[in-house]
Amino acid sequence: MDFITIAYIVAAASSVLIALLVIPCVRAALTAQRRARTAELARVYVLAAEQIYGSGHGKDKYDYVTRALAARGIKINRSDDTDEIRALIESGVRELKYME
Repeated sequence: MDFITIAYIVAAASSVLIALLVIPCVRAALTAQRRARTAELARVYVLAAEQIYGSGHGKDKYDYVTRALAARGIKINRSDDTDEIRALIESGVRELKYME
């Protein structure tokens, strides 16, 4: 085996290690960061909706929050009661009730 062949083997092995180890770690960190950012945005938009619409108007406020999140590229599955984004919105509403 010459040096070039060994270098190709080392490069291929390194690429596999990066693909198997480093990429999933980076992806997990980005997912956690994205989830935290989404939770914060949901909370801010819930507070903004309360300020804009006042007491009552639950559907209008929910529509406002979902439109604001959708404008940021965050999609909500309205028909799925277990949707994570929907749960974040409801959490923001609950937090708002405790603040009052």
